[in-house]
Amino acid sequence: MRLKLAIPGVLTVAGLVGVGIAGSTNADPVLANASDARNVHSAADAAYRSFAGSEEQQNAGYVLRAWVFNHSMDECMSENGYPDWDWSLSRQYARPTDPLAASEWFATPNRAYRSALLMSQRKRLVAEDAMNSTADPAQQSSILQCSLSTPDAPERVATLATQPATASRLIAEWNDMIADAGKEAGDISSYYECMDSASVQALDDFDLRARDLARAFTLIEPSATSIPESGDDPRAQSPEWLEFIDLETQVTDTDWACRKEVYLANIATLPKLISDFVAANEDEIREAQRDWMVIAREASMVGYAGQPGPLGSAGEGKESSFGGGSKF
Repeated sequence: MRLKLAIPGVLTVAGLVGVGIAGSTNADPVLANASDARNVHSAADAAYRSFAGSEEQQNAGYVLRAWVFNHSMDECMSENGYPDWDWSLSRQYARPTDPLAASEWFATPNRAYRSALLMSQRKRLVAEDAMNSTADPAQQSSILQCSLSTPDAPERVATLATQPATASRLIAEWNDMIADAGKEAGDISSYYECMDSASVQALDDFDLRARDLARAFTLIEPSATSIPESGDDPRAQSPEWLEFIDLETQVTDTDWACRKEVYLANIATLPKLISDFVAANEDEIREAQRDWMVIAREASMVGYAGQPGPLGSAGEGKESSFGGGSKF
């Protein structure tokens, strides 16, 4: 059974000085070199994380989300004789994020997103597999009884616990900005036509088109226990993982070939958009950062201090304003 699932300062416009593109003062800027492109992505990442949260802040939000949905269930399971049933076992983890991926044109070149995503979520996937495969009928019965007897948490509370409302608004506005810039850069249908005309095994094996790429990755991804925790993990050399990486590389190579020209011609338009966005939203960015501090503090109250994995029984002196009796 599946479970329900130090703050940086505001990035100022001045802080973006020096990350512009050589020659970008031209009316129709053109990328000077690969280093310039990396500077754009670095500036975008710094601006985005200033309101979307750091990896640790996002993990704190996912811890609280798990707490909101599962701590009552944890207490019920403990009362039924299963103190090792852990409310946080299958909590989600921060996903690797490309702040320019709202436009296919501007996403990071040759970025192995899917494998990075799987590695970031490995602990959750393995935990869910273990929970779903438990053979203890008595425990399964207790899980069902506790699921029916404990109150459902309001999704509104879980959403606020996961991510500040101001951060959610800024993320949506940021993504709209990048998507609009992509529309100005080129007709995206030409990208998909290029992808569909190429030979991409991950798509061809299932007779799928490029717009179905996410589904194709789901069909070819390895089992949870075959996913390495990092590139240094011995599992990274397993045949199953290496086959997946080979298929992913085919996709990223084709993706880059189909958008390289548009990317190189238009990436230099983004630094001004980024700096204007930061300037226009400085107050909201500060508000989001204050709210991330609240989430981090609340997560620490239920046992989170940056560590991965389960956080222990809900009854070990843990409490949070998010959840039972929430003031939110």
